[in-house]
Amino acid sequence: MNNSLEIKAEKITSTLQNIIHLFEEGKVPKAIAIATFPRFEVPSYGWSLANRLIMLKSGTSDARGWQQWQAVGRYVKMSFPT
Repeated sequence: MNNSLEIKAEKITSTLQNIIHLFEEGKVPKAIAIATFPRFEVPSYGWSLANRLIMLKSGTSDARGWQQWQAVGRYVKMSFPT
């Protein structure tokens, strides 16, 4: 269980560093504009601003959860850290 907590802490740290990097690069206004006014036809429209910023930093404007991908006929291949 301790290993699981360490992995989660690493992911949180990485995500926060990515958001800080957006500020440092001066890309925040564009990211906030996209995150604040997302396309209506994607599930992330209802997500929090923080989650939409994480999505944009990950390089996509159409991120979905497991069931949301299944609803549009796509299937996610799970990968687990080794």
